[in-house]
Amino acid sequence: MAAPVIEFRTGVDDPAAYAARWLKVAVARGARVRVLGSPERLQGLDQQLWVADKEGFLPHLRAGPAASRAGQDITPIWLGEGPVAGAAPELALSLGGDELPAQIASYRRIVEIVGTDEAAAQDGRQRWQAYRRAGFEPQHRAAEA
Repeated sequence: MAAPVIEFRTGVDDPAAYAARWLKVAVARGARVRVLGSPERLQGLDQQLWVADKEGFLPHLRAGPAASRAGQDITPIWLGEGPVAGAAPELALSLGGDELPAQIASYRRIVEIVGTDEAAAQDGRQRWQAYRRAGFEPQHRAAEA
């Protein structure tokens, strides 16, 4: 498998809302996505996904090494930390954090969302360097509104 495309989206005012919009497009295109981040960030996104679509919510579940596999085969958005058992989605959306995604080589594409505050920007710079040290060449894209 080829190395994943790693894309940083920077200057994001509201990372949870941006992630929800990005996920809505990805799911509409038939993608399955693993969303990574701290428990607090994932909880915020979980709440956002319930209201992101006026006709309901974006189907998602919590997935991790200890989580039940029930529903993973039919649910397009997997929220969690760390590795997962079985075949994970080929796309990953990262809301930042201390570590690079587990099972990094199993992804075709990884999108890193970086907020506008100084702490988020610093976290993004550290993650960019961590990818470089791991032998990857991340790409930068300013986030569209």
